[in-house]
Amino acid sequence: MITIVSITDRRVLKSQEAIKSAFIKLMNEKPFDTITMQDISDHANVGRRTIYHHYSDKFDLLDKLIEEHIDELRRLCKEASDLDFIESNVLWFDYFEVHYSFFSAMLLSKGAPFFRNRFLALVNWYRGILFHEWITPTTSHCRSTSWEFIRKESITKAPHEPFLLYNLTN
Repeated sequence: MITIVSITDRRVLKSQEAIKSAFIKLMNEKPFDTITMQDISDHANVGRRTIYHHYSDKFDLLDKLIEEHIDELRRLCKEASDLDFIESNVLWFDYFEVHYSFFSAMLLSKGAPFFRNRFLALVNWYRGILFHEWITPTTSHCRSTSWEFIRKESITKAPHEPFLLYNLTN
């Protein structure tokens, strides 16, 4: 029996990474609307044809970049739920530090509304996991009280709560 394995060529990965890095750098330098595919091509040191081979336009590139980070954040949410407070926060802060350029571009650019909506959907999804895991039937009455009370209660019940998530939604 023959097994076919899909292996992505390292050159393809290198080109895609160069394109993404150039795009993020450009988004930190100028408004999204003024970025052209030629700008991305020049900064990534790849041909425009290479960019179009992977992405239909800059909107597709932005969508795929956002989706990539949202998927990784979703994975981190699941991983963080198995860690204690300090370990889970280190996990989050490490990710945000490594990808600082991306997050600063998203929060300062025209790409922010779409990213913010996706990010908040992720936060709400994660919050649902936290409530499900942390609020037992005996403390379910807390749902009708303030978030601050729930947060204070969860410090002792689940000390690995990522405190910053709630503030991002307000």
